[in-house]
Amino acid sequence: MNTVLELWRQAASLGHAHAHFNLALAYLHGCGVEQDDDEEARRAYKAAELGLAKAQHNMGIRYAHGFGVGQDYEHAARWYQKAAEQGFVDSQFNRGVMLMEGRGVRKDIKEAARLFSLAAEQGHTGAQADLGCMLLHGVGVQQNDAQAARWLLRSAESGCAKAQFALSALCSDGRGVRQDADEAARWRQKAAEQGYSDSAADVHHRSGSRAVQMQPLSSRCSF
Repeated sequence: MNTVLELWRQAASLGHAHAHFNLALAYLHGCGVEQDDDEEARRAYKAAELGLAKAQHNMGIRYAHGFGVGQDYEHAARWYQKAAEQGFVDSQFNRGVMLMEGRGVRKDIKEAARLFSLAAEQGHTGAQADLGCMLLHGVGVQQNDAQAARWLLRSAESGCAKAQFALSALCSDGRGVRQDADEAARWRQKAAEQGYSDSAADVHHRSGSRAVQMQPLSSRCSF
């Protein structure tokens, strides 16, 4: 391990972002070195500054949730943007949520929809659910029941309770899919098994409200 650490230190001294990132993990977990939060933070910041997308995403999480730093949504949004521009899916989703809510950035629903679409295409379950709901209600995008159903189905099949709940309403009403009471009950049961029985969500999907309830910000770090 000492040999590996020395190689990482040499690479880091030459400006290699991945080396700084690996050293940050070593200091975080005390692997081969004494655990050191300050050195971990310094290395992590350097990796992000050098353009490593997963490090930039992690910096976004630090600031969004106040992990080891003062909570600062503007800083979080900027780091998420940097990683999102490199195609980092979790950052695309998190920045989309912040844009929808106007948290740390000016509210921009159309840009949020664009980022959710990019993340959804990469298989992000939360983005698929949120994009489906936006398409269902015509929020930031042109209303389209068929496309809404397609994204909600993909998310629901991956286990997203919010999407399962929304899809049950579509099956019940025959919007974007064939009307099927049994299928509606099946999806509603799956959502209920995960504890999803949000009355507000029920109002959104059955009243045609333009309100869209977002999935929460992801706090999952990338390693």
